[in-house]
Amino acid sequence: MELNEQIIAELRSLVERLTQGQHAPAKKFIFEMLFGLCASGSVLLTEVGRKLPLSGTLHAIEKRLSRQLGSQRWDEDALLERYVQWAARQIKTDTVLALDTSDIRKAYAEQMECLGKVHDGSTGEIATGYWLLSVEAHQASGQRQGLYLQAWSAQAEEFESENRQMLKAVELIEGFAPRRGLWVIDSAGDHSRLHRAFKQLRLRYLVRVKRERVIFWHAERHKIMAVAQAVLWCGSFRFAHRTKRGRWRTVRVRYGFEPITWQEESYSLVVADGICDERLVLWTSQMVTTAQEAEWIVRAYLRRWAVEDANRVVKQEFALERIRVTDWLRVRRLVLLVGMAYGFVGFISRKGKRVVKKLVEMARRLRPPKKVIAYAIRKGIAALWSAGLLKRPSFGFG
Repeated sequence: MELNEQIIAELRSLVERLTQGQHAPAKKFIFEMLFGLCASGSVLLTEVGRKLPLSGTLHAIEKRLSRQLGSQRWDEDALLERYVQWAARQIKTDTVLALDTSDIRKAYAEQMECLGKVHDGSTGEIATGYWLLSVEAHQASGQRQGLYLQAWSAQAEEFESENRQMLKAVELIEGFAPRRGLWVIDSAGDHSRLHRAFKQLRLRYLVRVKRERVIFWHAERHKIMAVAQAVLWCGSFRFAHRTKRGRWRTVRVRYGFEPITWQEESYSLVVADGICDERLVLWTSQMVTTAQEAEWIVRAYLRRWAVEDANRVVKQEFALERIRVTDWLRVRRLVLLVGMAYGFVGFISRKGKRVVKKLVEMARRLRPPKKVIAYAIRKGIAALWSAGLLKRPSFGFG
């Protein structure tokens, strides 16, 4: 089987699995959207439409895709649940489940529903747009798999809180891979409500601590940053670190640990130095008793950057910030489909050296990818599908 046919067959098989129980028109639509997103590298429905078989004018195809995107005949929650169930098979005991909040900046949009204020992570500015919540599975081998991508807005009717958005993602993934991976979250996860919920779910988790938190240490109340300054180093390792300018340099990371107590529950505090300007302070439900365990915790946190790489991939390789649909339902669904398209790219990157090598060659990169191979794989698929979808597959009756 030719590579083109092989990858189309893989996509068809995935869509069959994800859309089980949905109507046949919905299955065809999901297939066309995932194909078009990967082939065009754009969320614009006109660009997706250009990669589909001609069945009228481009304007008619764009109208059809928009109508189906907002159709009540398919269930986005069921689609997301089946996708997470499929992707969660990759989670192992040493898998880092990196959770992160990002944003879609829409500075000049006026007609889009539920627009709100977001923090633009690339510029540090407060802008108009939508929030994103993403979860990436990062293996010790370096392989990655997108698990979850959802848009949310504080202006939406269904919105409860940012904490609740995080817990929805955690609970969904834990339902298919209970207590398998280690959840790693930046300081956005350091909220008392989340700590209590994580403890109730019996999660293995790790968060970066906010400066103002107070804990018990040696039976007395202390500010957590004061405890962090008192931690003694127990080991070090070398780490290849990418600077803000995109250059790589090797730094020496020192680390240490201390047992702490919060609300009569035992945790471990792991502190590292050499990664950023101040000490990196990590709070984990894992009981750290040796230098080797402390090093593993620090390295697990450093692997959390995989989710930031994933956010860059979905924004750049699928032009996510060019999203133009105006109503909130279509925005949510389009972001969900982008997350699934990114997940399919991750799946193809594990199909063997021959497939990966061929796709990277087709991407015509100046240099081979170092760590984040998804850029090259998406471009390779786009080159393979440059002629567009020649024939729609049949999905029978849903």
